[in-house]
Amino acid sequence: MGILVNKSKAITSTLSVRIPGALADDLDALRADAERAGYSIDVSSIVAAALTRAVRDARAELAAAAPSQPASRKRSDVHADAAA
Repeated sequence: MGILVNKSKAITSTLSVRIPGALADDLDALRADAERAGYSIDVSSIVAAALTRAVRDARAELAAAAPSQPASRKRSDVHADAAA
């Protein structure tokens, strides 16, 4: 999936995070450039993909740092045990 999406296909939502001012300025400029070209920036998808990678990488780092430690269980696993 591309970073730029056709405005007629864009799903919009509100995202509120604290980011460095310079990054906010760059993002505002990029949004304006994309708008002039008839596009919008799908920030939600970009952030979700970045966070997905960060979580995967953090899990790998944890596994490498303490290979003898069992990975934490998913919340659904804990609830399944409690129901049994």
